[in-house]
Amino acid sequence: MQNSELNTVTSLGRPIDPTYRTNLAILIATPVAALAGVAISLAVGNSIGTALSDAFFAALSVILAWMIGREADPEHDLSAFVCAALAFLAVIALPGNPNILVIYFMNPVMRIVNRTVGPPATRLDSFIILGGSLLFVLFGYWQLGIVAIVALLIDAFLHPRHPSHAVFAAGVAGGVVIYLVAIGVDPFGDLTLPYVAAVIGITVLFVGTILSVRLDKVRSDVTNQPLRMNRVRGAMVLILLTGLLMLWNGDAGVQAVSPLWAVMLGIGLYYVFLRVRDRFLPA
Repeated sequence: MQNSELNTVTSLGRPIDPTYRTNLAILIATPVAALAGVAISLAVGNSIGTALSDAFFAALSVILAWMIGREADPEHDLSAFVCAALAFLAVIALPGNPNILVIYFMNPVMRIVNRTVGPPATRLDSFIILGGSLLFVLFGYWQLGIVAIVALLIDAFLHPRHPSHAVFAAGVAGGVVIYLVAIGVDPFGDLTLPYVAAVIGITVLFVGTILSVRLDKVRSDVTNQPLRMNRVRGAMVLILLTGLLMLWNGDAGVQAVSPLWAVMLGIGLYYVFLRVRDRFLPA
């Protein structure tokens, strides 16, 4: 990814510059995923309308999983493509479509924590997170409010600190409390055994990955400073937290954030590959 004048007003923007080979690759892979989604959907007997819908979700899941994979594992360019491939398979295999807005919201939330762009969040960024979080809470996604609170608190207290984000976290917390008191939440959704097994397996793998992640060469886009390990790990925790909180909605909650589970699985598998490679094929 590469930055532009956008970063004079926000620290959340990372435009996809096609002059970078990996960026160009995902820009090519995204429409390919859409075409594959149409073809597979039609092959199993779906209507044209359903096939086009499948293509839409397949394409967006692929590019969003890639983007989130780059935020979660900025050290390795290729792991994001593993995430994208698994996200495509999840969209094709699972009955429910992912919630694209929920998935997209993870990008700015993670960026205020890991600071892959470089500078701390601007005041505009803070209000974007605050407003976006409260809107999601208003429409029933109280889980994202909790994720935003955690992200803002991490940014407020991890070095280099952004103390004002503790105030913004309190604002989101107030919205969550008002929603829970006034509206309440639905009962815990049905979570079937295959989803339980998948969630447990991916969670164990990803927790191990969070604990073993290392940063050697990656630097921020604008300031060209080394990224901080604790902030990158904090951003990874946000993905896991979101996935676990969405379990409240049962199987539908897993399906809604399936690209996030694909990211966790993809990065975990990539780190396993690196360990095996380093053990049996030392440099």
